[in-house]
Amino acid sequence: MSAREELVLQMRAWRKRRRIAFVVQVVTIIAALALAAPAAALLLGQFTGMRDDYVPQRHVPGTDGSISITSADSYVLIRHEAELPPCTITDAEGYELLQEPWRYASDPPTVGTSFYAEPGRYQVACEGGQDGVVALNRDQYINSLRGPWDPRKPALPLFGAALFIYFAGRWSAGRIAPESLRPLYPA
Repeated sequence: MSAREELVLQMRAWRKRRRIAFVVQVVTIIAALALAAPAAALLLGQFTGMRDDYVPQRHVPGTDGSISITSADSYVLIRHEAELPPCTITDAEGYELLQEPWRYASDPPTVGTSFYAEPGRYQVACEGGQDGVVALNRDQYINSLRGPWDPRKPALPLFGAALFIYFAGRWSAGRIAPESLRPLYPA
């Protein structure tokens, strides 16, 4: 086999490796975009112009102090404008719900009381009235206070996976057909 024929075979092998590397890179870019698009949508959906306490479902005491709880869960009773006065929460049968102090370390710290409630109507009575007092689902409220970059939310892991796949694809394509394997024409 002549040197020219050998060079032609090397060039064909090189082109084949380059095509495979190109396909690997295109597939990984598409996979990375497929992960980054929903991550961006999830992240943008978490940004809102509303105050954090408006994001979770609110239960505001009416003029008679009653609130309606629709699902069994833990709730927090807070007051944003001022300190929460001592409050009592009673169910429809007149039994008082057990409350425990609750604090979220934000800036400024959010202070209130936490209680568990089943679905139904409850009476909230606070010293000095219940103006500004609101009951919020505790888990939803904590999630809204953490902000959109919380690693427990799905947007950040999806972005991380997209970046990993993108750079892994670039690295793999470089390993499949490195420039050091490109055949050189004899001078």
